[in-house]
Amino acid sequence: MFNFFKKKVPKVVYQNFIWIEAQDKYAFLLQALQKLDETGQPVILLSFFEEAHHTLKEKLSGTRLNTQELGKEALLSSSVSLFLGKVSDFEHKLGSLVSFFSDRPLRFIFTEHYPAFEREDTLLQQIFEHFPESEIAFYTALKEPFFEHFGGERIIKVLQTMGISEQEMISHSMVDSAIIKAQKKIQSKLLQESNAKSQKEWIDRNMH
Repeated sequence: MFNFFKKKVPKVVYQNFIWIEAQDKYAFLLQALQKLDETGQPVILLSFFEEAHHTLKEKLSGTRLNTQELGKEALLSSSVSLFLGKVSDFEHKLGSLVSFFSDRPLRFIFTEHYPAFEREDTLLQQIFEHFPESEIAFYTALKEPFFEHFGGERIIKVLQTMGISEQEMISHSMVDSAIIKAQKKIQSKLLQESNAKSQKEWIDRNMH
C-alpha cells in the first residue's frame, strides 16, 4: 500500500567550497571569517571530528578574531559573533542556541564532511528545521582522507585539465554529486559504526 501521507523531507541547500590542499582551505576560511566578523553576523563553525576541531582552534589562535567555544557548560555571549565547536557540542546546546538566536539568521560553516550520509543529512535537517533562514557551507580539501577514499586524485586531474590552479577554490555540481554518491556508498557498506577522533581514523576503522 502506498503511503500518500508520508511527510516529504525537504532538501537542505548548502554550498561546497573545495580546495586541493587543506592549507589553502584554512587560509581562505580565515579570510572569510575575518569579513564575516566585520559584519557582526553570527557564525557557527563546526567540525565532526576532534582532530579537525583542534586544528581549527590552532589556526584561529593566530588571528584577532573573538571566538567562543560551544562547550557543554559555556554560557553564550552576545558580544561574540563567531562560535565554534564539535558537532556533538552543538547538538548538546541546540535548545540554548535556538533560544539565543531566535531573531537572527545564522551562518553555519563545516570544516569537513562526515563520511557516512545519514549522520550528516540528519544534522542538516535539524539545522534547517530550527534555523530555516540560515546559510550552510562546507570548507573542504580534495587531499583530505574522505576525498582520497573515493578518488580525490582523479577529481584533481579532471579539474587540472579544466585549467583550475592549485590554490583556486572549486565549487561545481559535479563534485557536489560525487560527495553525496560517495557518502551513500559508504553508508550502504556500514554495518556497525566505530567512533573516531579524526576523519582518517573513522575511515580506517569503518571501511576496512
